[in-house]
Amino acid sequence: MISFELIKIIIGVIALAYYLYLSSSSKQYLRIRDLLIIGLILWISPIISEMIWQNELHPMQISGVLVFIYAWGIFIVEKFFEGLKS
Repeated sequence: MISFELIKIIIGVIALAYYLYLSSSSKQYLRIRDLLIIGLILWISPIISEMIWQNELHPMQISGVLVFIYAWGIFIVEKFFEGLKS
């Protein structure tokens, strides 16, 4: 029987291959990248909670902080390049 972890890894590899295919042929590759990163954050949050904080923090708290940091970083980088152009 195939384990659930193996199924998730296979789906992740397929999604990554599909992203690489779409990023070369689509103008929406940044949106696709953002969705894949948010999915990755949600996937690894329970692992981080278990390994680092021994389940003291809820995985949703960790994922919320990581998604906020990722979005804040994107915003800062975009505003930097916007200011650099003007």
